[in-house]
Amino acid sequence: MPLTLILGPMFGGKSTELLKHRTDNTLIINHKFDTRTTGVKTHDGLEVEAQKCSVLPDLSETSSYDTVLIDEAQFFASLDGVEKLAPNVVVAGLNGDYMQRPFGKILDLIPKAAKVIFLTANCKCGKPASFTKRLSGITDLVSVNSEYIPVCWECLH
Repeated sequence: MPLTLILGPMFGGKSTELLKHRTDNTLIINHKFDTRTTGVKTHDGLEVEAQKCSVLPDLSETSSYDTVLIDEAQFFASLDGVEKLAPNVVVAGLNGDYMQRPFGKILDLIPKAAKVIFLTANCKCGKPASFTKRLSGITDLVSVNSEYIPVCWECLH
């Protein structure tokens, strides 16, 4: 049961990459914190239906699917057993929070992943951006309505 993990900053194309893994028998899951859409929406405008939840379904609810795709995985309090949800599981989420700390449990999946895809965005200076910078002064860990930009190491510091 291979697990693929897609990591990167905001605007890095994680949802777009996630949706490339769809099959005819796929369950798509998105955390209810993602209020931009009722499903999964990419920054280039593609939108697909998804199950919105705050807790991942258990194996009995996913056993009929060939593939399970999970977007915004950093928001799920537990990702235990995610690699067992289907023959193919693809999980996408942020590589860190706006303070460059681990965000949720997503990084715990690295040792379980058969493949890790690390995406970057474009920094305002033109270099690849691996980090997410929050522009507002809000200090809550989760602030969906705050403005963010992808930045490179130099622009972050």
